[in-house]
Amino acid sequence: MLGVLNDMAFLYMEDLGVAGPDQGKGGKHLVLPSGYKGEILERYFTVQPHTYGAWLFMRGYLDKGIETATNNIKDNLKVCPPAKATNPPKMEFTDISGMVGVNTIPPNDFSFYEDLKPLIQEEPIEIPDPEARGLIASIGIVKGKPFNPDARMKKILTDAVAIGNATVHAISGLDSQHRPPDGSKTFKLHLPPNPPVEDFRAITPEGQWTSSTYSVGHTPPRIASPIYTASWSS
Repeated sequence: MLGVLNDMAFLYMEDLGVAGPDQGKGGKHLVLPSGYKGEILERYFTVQPHTYGAWLFMRGYLDKGIETATNNIKDNLKVCPPAKATNPPKMEFTDISGMVGVNTIPPNDFSFYEDLKPLIQEEPIEIPDPEARGLIASIGIVKGKPFNPDARMKKILTDAVAIGNATVHAISGLDSQHRPPDGSKTFKLHLPPNPPVEDFRAITPEGQWTSSTYSVGHTPPRIASPIYTASWSS
């Protein structure tokens, strides 16, 4: 298994598995809250992010098959507070491969700012950095204060999202002729010889405007191993 712990700003904290401190032998990892100054429990591999939220990504080796790789994580991964470590709550795993209605695309309309607001309210004052926080404050999103833009400001912000979205895609990937990909054309993907397909494999076409898989009403077009999400209760 390979995995990584990132803070809420996607800044690296620690590797898990063969590349981490447990060296693939399994171990207990403890994520301390930002600002914590109490006792450090030595029986854990400990990290302390600058954010309150954290991201956990894991991927199993496929040398013994997809089912074995999947079950290895499902049977052994436990996430809980230290107080419940001796009797962790039951984990729930959901196979989201091909699940209709799963939307991981950030909004590109006014609701973008409505998603940004709780992040500013919930995370420490240091997140994001002062420059970014100042820019966000200039449009009315300030920690500890309501965000209630009037109709004029809503229109300005909505236009800003549209312009930013168009700009990103105007400068995004080009084909071998230095042209934006054209969905009406056929493209070939050239890979170097002998790729390690038995260990990792994922080829997924993504839409130019969403940077996400196509919604086709069934399993998205891709060649890859299953994707699982895990959930737990505290």
